[in-house]
Amino acid sequence: MKKWISFLLCAVLAVFSTACNSEDGNISSSGSPLSSGNSMASSGSLSSGSSMESSSKADSFDTSVFQSVENGLKDLGLSYTKKDADAGLAKAEKGVTYTFSDGKSIDVYLFNDANLLEEMANSAMITIEGIGEMPVEMNNNLILLAGNAPEDEKQKIIDMFKKL
Repeated sequence: MKKWISFLLCAVLAVFSTACNSEDGNISSSGSPLSSGNSMASSGSLSSGSSMESSSKADSFDTSVFQSVENGLKDLGLSYTKKDADAGLAKAEKGVTYTFSDGKSIDVYLFNDANLLEEMANSAMITIEGIGEMPVEMNNNLILLAGNAPEDEKQKIIDMFKKL
């Protein structure tokens, strides 16, 4: 049952991604230019080009925490590709999607809004614009969306994330 729900969520996300991209000029529905190759993966991640506003905010504070995540994934022996996630949909400063060889993925978001972090800590959920609420793992100002992680590695990824 959970696999079907995950599959349905992935399909819905893929449809939303297609609807938000324009063939001429590669412009999203918000009017922000998207870089080529940064569209939502069919695995259900929230990957797309980050808006200029989000990326400029993210540059104003330490984003090296993503390197720690990447080192942790490598220590677990996981190979992945990474892509910027649309942080604006999650109201985050920066987001990265890590897609594994089996097509499964995780999203990591960096937040700088104490009120939003407190709200997520209390509910253990994040609201993604256009999608709804999703369960999260938290580590300081980082949020992990592991709902689409490889099942056999999911707990190891969560444990690694919490130890960062």
